[in-house]
Amino acid sequence: MKIYNKLTLILIILAFSACKDDFLDLQDPNAITSGSFWSSPADVEAAVVTLYPEFNALWDGAVEAANLRSDAVALAAPDFAQFNRFYTFVNTPINGISDGFWFNAYTVIFRANTILKEIENVQFADAAQKAALIAEVQFFRGAAYFRIAHQYGDAPITLEPASSEEQFNTPKSEAVAVWDQAISDLQAAKAGLPIDQELSGRVTKGAVMSFLGKLYLYRAGYLNDNAYYAQAASELKAVIDLGKYSLIENWLDNFTASNENNDESIYEAQYDVFTGSYGVTQPRPGNASVPGISGEIISKPSEWIFNEMSKEMTADGVMDTRLLNTLYFEGSDPLFGVAYADLGDGLVCAGGGSGGGDPVEGPDCWEEDLTGEDGFWVAAIEELVPGAAIEQVLLQGCWDPVAETEFENIAVTVDQGCRIIFNNWEQNVLGNGCEASNDGGSFPGWFRKYLPVSYACYLDGPAVNNERIMRYADVLLMYAEALVQSNGSLADATDAVNLIRQRVNLPMKDFADGNALMEEIEHQRIMEFVMEGSRYFDLIRWGKLQETLNAHGFQDGASRVEEKHKYFPIPVGEVNSNEMLEQNPLWN
Repeated sequence: MKIYNKLTLILIILAFSACKDDFLDLQDPNAITSGSFWSSPADVEAAVVTLYPEFNALWDGAVEAANLRSDAVALAAPDFAQFNRFYTFVNTPINGISDGFWFNAYTVIFRANTILKEIENVQFADAAQKAALIAEVQFFRGAAYFRIAHQYGDAPITLEPASSEEQFNTPKSEAVAVWDQAISDLQAAKAGLPIDQELSGRVTKGAVMSFLGKLYLYRAGYLNDNAYYAQAASELKAVIDLGKYSLIENWLDNFTASNENNDESIYEAQYDVFTGSYGVTQPRPGNASVPGISGEIISKPSEWIFNEMSKEMTADGVMDTRLLNTLYFEGSDPLFGVAYADLGDGLVCAGGGSGGGDPVEGPDCWEEDLTGEDGFWVAAIEELVPGAAIEQVLLQGCWDPVAETEFENIAVTVDQGCRIIFNNWEQNVLGNGCEASNDGGSFPGWFRKYLPVSYACYLDGPAVNNERIMRYADVLLMYAEALVQSNGSLADATDAVNLIRQRVNLPMKDFADGNALMEEIEHQRIMEFVMEGSRYFDLIRWGKLQETLNAHGFQDGASRVEEKHKYFPIPVGEVNSNEMLEQNPLWN
């Protein structure tokens, strides 16, 4: 964390300073210091705001890391090397997808530590305000350590802002200590935060309790410590007993901009600007995959996920609304008035393109066929894909008049139905489509979840619907699971599951035993949370990742799953810059 946190220290001071209304009154605006910032409660409030977008990215940035390795997703862009290697379980400790979680988490932790230290030097007229701000920061730090615990296992624990070489070089603590630190922070936050907040989007006691219940559930699975199932059930029951949350009538309203911060939402990332919201807004991630409106399409629905989501009809004999509003496929509801059969190459905006905004001068591109002209490619391909025969070698170049840059790639097509892309000739392999398998089947469909329903093609700018990071449906299903796993009341667990079924007009069910009920809980988690970043981690904590991938058509990926894939590798840059930090030995 040495290099990264030194840079973050500079950025955080500048960010905090930019939040002050009177920053132009500083004697030397080019010499901003932490001492010149921490002078009032308003400064602390401004600092706390900077935690929200980084925290949202930490919990909402699971699109690739979680979804790409679940049985719900088939890779649609094998030429993107880091996605391909991650999807096929051949990634190394150098991978930007898993690295992002580490950096997001420790950015939250570093900022939280800074605030908790500096707040003690700020005079508060209202002691309750100070206590609430401390609790708010403890929530963010605890949830960040929760993310670290279940994604990396052993990891450094820092409770002070790093300011010296010794503090930057922090060794790993055992995973159980990381889990304990997360619990300690969340319990402290729970005691200090109110049930209701005046501003929408600000952390509440219910959000802390929900994350704490989720932490207990994950800890039980990741560390095989069944005692925590009972704690999870107790904590999640307490959330239910608050009486503050309920399932909203229309499931789709959990993903639109028209019904944000509703009764089902416990914590959501504020991606649009409206009066009364708390926290810095930020561009939302694009989870959908429909051609024409989502840029580069990384993933498509797997054949299995369509079959799984369509296996039960509603009481009215129609498809579940969760299927119809998660996947876009032949015979489903039209998307922006376009039937799937008429999709063609993608949705086309009114202006004739696949996106809004004013036209800009495009790049000047060229191609040149180099097939058979250079023996280098024969040797390179033989090393990367032994036995493959080259069908074409194509130079592809572009001049970007805006950036005033030129680049050239070499695309080598081989007889295995894929291409290998070399960036800047032989200097760097950008992508290797031959590594991708056909895992996931070839279901003809796209993901439509999160797409705004009021306009197509983002004509008015990027989508702004909030991301519901914690909602009541998750609390109910986690509560039911915790009861089953702790030999609790199957009747209460059944009632919680039936609330989920009843909302989408599925008939109420009884279950013969805990195993049957657990199967239903897994199915309902699939129906509710596809593309919400939980499936992969569910499979890991249930200890059934490999067998599930193998059973659902992902045999190639399943064959590569090893013990080390329970956790992500620590970023190589962190290991190299921290003299006390050692890589997870399984990733060496």
